[in-house]
Amino acid sequence: MNQQPYSAVNPHDLRGAMSRLVTGVVLATARTEEGPVGMTINSFTSITLDPATVLICLNTRNRGYEAVKEAGAYCVNILGGSHGKIAQLFATPGMSQEERFSRVEWEPRVTGAPVVTGAAAWMDCRVVDLQHRGTHGLFFGEVVAAGQDELDETPLAYYQRDMYPLVGRTH
Repeated sequence: MNQQPYSAVNPHDLRGAMSRLVTGVVLATARTEEGPVGMTINSFTSITLDPATVLICLNTRNRGYEAVKEAGAYCVNILGGSHGKIAQLFATPGMSQEERFSRVEWEPRVTGAPVVTGAAAWMDCRVVDLQHRGTHGLFFGEVVAAGQDELDETPLAYYQRDMYPLVGRTH
């Protein structure tokens, strides 16, 4: 069989294709000596239950990457459909972390990373491995504590480069 070399995909085509994937929206947080740091991301997944491990991917040029690397820990705050403003707050460039965190209620958990009050669910994680691929760092985190809000609200979803409450859910 004749193997032809693959060529790299056009980044515009890849972005367009990936925009068709519905993902959840989370706020990844860490606590450094300078204070709390947070960023809205959609690159989060569960890896395994035993040992309890999750993964976040952060751009190495992002302040959040350095914060998680420095802290050796992070918290994943899963945002619900009513948290669109919080997601936008932490996704908007040009605002200080201090100003962002002054606009939300939060408390530290086991690792010191902030849990946003009212988050649909949260997982406090200790970094157990860091891998690099291209422009991103992949932080594998062992979950050391987790919880969920009493409300069973609709999730916040990311689709075609925008955030929406996911509607049409049946029980």
